[in-house]
Amino acid sequence: MIPEDVLSGVYADAMDCLQVNLAVLADAAHGPGTHLRLGATIRFSPKWTDPPTVSSTVDERLYEAESLLGLVVTERHHDTDRLLADRRTHYVVADAYTLPWTPYFQQRHMDHSFLVDAGTDEVVVTDAYHNDTQWGAARPTILTLRQDKLRAILSGQRVTSLLVQAGRLWSAAPQPVPADPGIVRRYVAAYRELPDRVEAWDRLTLETWLLARQHLLHAVATGAPEAADPWGRLAQQAFVGGQRLAAGRAEPVELFTALEELLLGHEHARNATASTADSAVRDQVVATIADVLRLPREVVSGAARLADLPQFNSFRLVDVLARLEGATGVVVPGTELTAETLTSVESLTALLARCTEREVFHA
Repeated sequence: MIPEDVLSGVYADAMDCLQVNLAVLADAAHGPGTHLRLGATIRFSPKWTDPPTVSSTVDERLYEAESLLGLVVTERHHDTDRLLADRRTHYVVADAYTLPWTPYFQQRHMDHSFLVDAGTDEVVVTDAYHNDTQWGAARPTILTLRQDKLRAILSGQRVTSLLVQAGRLWSAAPQPVPADPGIVRRYVAAYRELPDRVEAWDRLTLETWLLARQHLLHAVATGAPEAADPWGRLAQQAFVGGQRLAAGRAEPVELFTALEELLLGHEHARNATASTADSAVRDQVVATIADVLRLPREVVSGAARLADLPQFNSFRLVDVLARLEGATGVVVPGTELTAETLTSVESLTALLARCTEREVFHA
């Protein structure tokens, strides 16, 4: 069974749903911080599907766990009865659509991992996944279920159960691998040119989310977590752009240039804060954010970054922008939705002030 301090010691918000529970097993087997070895090497090597993707399969994550985390798969099967009869910790992969402790329950089909420790009548499920979704939040959890309850949850689907044990821990010195410019341009062009623009931005939201987590894990592993901030801003921009495109607004095409520059190691940034922002506009921005987040206005006003505010995430940012546009009659053009204009009260104030000055209003 996984101790709670092992679960809490993992940088869960820097990994995907397949990685994160392998990370828990690694720390349990080899000691705290072992999971950061996953961030030792960062490499941009997309698979050339249509469109291309940086997502990883279960087998790819298992290979990564063996080579970097010293974890070896000694048993693998698809028998739920066998899983529940075994008293050892298992790494399990099932359809998130069927898992009631995740926000994807009855919402989205996708492979999702968790750990199972079966007892005589009950089962302890450990899931370290951390993410905010449109259906709610996923946070690291340990829960106890009756055996028949978990059996019912897993019935009717192909469940993969793996016994993953400690193996040899090889050296893993940090080694960033520069991205090939030709591969970067081909990857970005695939999303820029995909005919279905809503699909393109839906997929791009996932891609930038995965890239942001990959770079955050590398930044934490190398002792400079702030180095991943531009990736976090880009992922947020992609989400906001996709949501607004689906609502009939123009897409923020500048994101493609920013993505290309970040992949090539060139931080894309510009000063988005007005030196003399209109105080009335700022007050409106503060009031709107405070209302959406249900926070005191002075808390919002004093925050250096929106990301520092409790309950703030990309979903709330979409709400804030929609309310500001509705209240002012201003339409924020897609060209203005950059990673830098969506980071703080000051940058949003400057954005709204610029749009007002240009008289970009709803018809």
